[in-house]
Amino acid sequence: MMQAIEQFYGEKSDYITYKKTGVLKGQIGHYESMINPEYHHIGMGTFIGNSQYYRSSAQAFSLKTGLNESATGQYGLVSQTIEVQSNRLRDTKIDLKTPTIGVGTTQVAQFSYQYNH
Repeated sequence: MMQAIEQFYGEKSDYITYKKTGVLKGQIGHYESMINPEYHHIGMGTFIGNSQYYRSSAQAFSLKTGLNESATGQYGLVSQTIEVQSNRLRDTKIDLKTPTIGVGTTQVAQFSYQYNH
């Protein structure tokens, strides 16, 4: 998670340049959200996988006050939805331990792909 925060903080120099000159030289939105004094609550989560691009972090910002800031206790295996442009995927493959899934049962599937940047 710290790697993501540091990456977002790394936008600071581009943010300062933009504020001084009006010229946008890079991405500044993450940093701008982090320092916005109007936000009262920030939530952040990081998902760690085992592939080449194995970290995915997300932040949520809220203008509301008085929200519960307790940890959710959600640790361990979870599902993460990631949206990608289908024309950038190739060599997609789904591996299942068994070829069928019964009603009311679950199964872990391994999805692999190559992503064209």
